[in-house]
Amino acid sequence: MKIEGEMRIGEAARWAMKACAPLTGYPRNLIAIFAAIPVIVLLVVGIPTWIVTEWDAPQWVYWLSLVLIGWPVIVGFSRLSRHWQVGRMTRALGQRGVPNPIAVGYEAGDNALIVRQGAVEWNAPWSIITDLNPVGPYWVFLAQGTPLYLPKRCFASPPEEAAFLRDCLNRVSPETRSRSRKAVAFVDGVAGA
Repeated sequence: MKIEGEMRIGEAARWAMKACAPLTGYPRNLIAIFAAIPVIVLLVVGIPTWIVTEWDAPQWVYWLSLVLIGWPVIVGFSRLSRHWQVGRMTRALGQRGVPNPIAVGYEAGDNALIVRQGAVEWNAPWSIITDLNPVGPYWVFLAQGTPLYLPKRCFASPPEEAAFLRDCLNRVSPETRSRSRKAVAFVDGVAGA
């Protein structure tokens, strides 16, 4: 079965961390990192400040405001940075003649998932696909840790979507099927409707 459509360059960038969550532990890893930042700042800057001021001011108010202001600044900067990077890459690729959007195709072959993006073709043997799950507006195949994004908008209808996913789920290992509970539930839900 073949599915075809289009993708804009960099459109899936905001979903990359969530797509790899089964491997990275996202968002727990980011929560731990962001939780550690205020602790480090507190230890490095806060304690000396507290000692110097010798309890004259309520320092907790200062640190609480720093965290409440700093957290949105860090998250906002991260999103702005990603947006800027994707925009820069899109413009640079456009100057090099790469079309945007680009034609994409997905085929559940006998031995592999075949993914085409423009003139590039990847063959991901079914044995290396470890997960198949929905992430935002995509179905994401993890092939040796590499996310392969299939936009849900490429399907004409939920039954077509379920048929393609069923075909893929029938070709992956039982372990992959067990890790792909949301895909299995979607296929079963459409079949039962």
